[in-house]
Amino acid sequence: MRKQIEKILCQRNNYNSTYLNSPLENCLPLIQNSWEKIKNDISQGSGNELQSGKFNSIGSSSALGVNAFGVFYENRFMKWPALQSQKFDNPIFERRLSNGLIGTNPNLDVVFENDNSVLAIECKFLETLVGKKPKFSDQYLNIKDDRRDSKWFQMMVEIINGNIKFKYLDAVQLIKHYFGLAHEYSNSKKSLNIGYGFWEPDKNGKFSESIIKLYADHRKECGKFSELVCKDEIGFSFFSYFELIKYWRECGLENELFEHFELFEKKYLI
Repeated sequence: MRKQIEKILCQRNNYNSTYLNSPLENCLPLIQNSWEKIKNDISQGSGNELQSGKFNSIGSSSALGVNAFGVFYENRFMKWPALQSQKFDNPIFERRLSNGLIGTNPNLDVVFENDNSVLAIECKFLETLVGKKPKFSDQYLNIKDDRRDSKWFQMMVEIINGNIKFKYLDAVQLIKHYFGLAHEYSNSKKSLNIGYGFWEPDKNGKFSESIIKLYADHRKECGKFSELVCKDEIGFSFFSYFELIKYWRECGLENELFEHFELFEKKYLI
């Protein structure tokens, strides 16, 4: 299924290959203004996106996230639908958060922070097509601090015990992000939020019923996850990229950003 979608994306964008010649070639024109900052952020992440060439792929979730959020620097403010009173700018890509545990700390795809809130966003593209087996090391169960009393911890236990299952949503990754965010900002009075931005095909597109159903089931799992952590101290909300763009347009976009997101839809909406 992934190859099928990548092939359609290539045809839509007149690409000869699923891998472009350079990272910047996979970015929309307006991203060039902030590319040096973005490149530095990504280079410090543990995903090896630039060095490995993964970022050059038409199916790169990292490039998709950069094209979606990499225009909100300085006086360009981003609004998140679930946090309507908040404005964010100056995103940090591939930010590592300490979780207080041994091993690799979680990497957040993009983090926004203002005087009142922190919004950590996980960005997904075609990863949804490949299910992952849930896996937590024992040290997560041995957490003794306030995180143990959270709904996120409770859900982890239920997943480990096999009582809650997710087929398409990477719930394990989101829960690990929670542990990092909660630990990194344990002494902060700011509102903490985890956002989930994902791609899904256009319902009016030419995809098979199986792909449309897969993404519909993924969206249902997002809703299930949201209900399980509802009213926890760290909030969770999810939106497709195209829902976000629709919301930003309704909030009002300057001409340059309006044109940017038209190009975004031209590149990714199929």
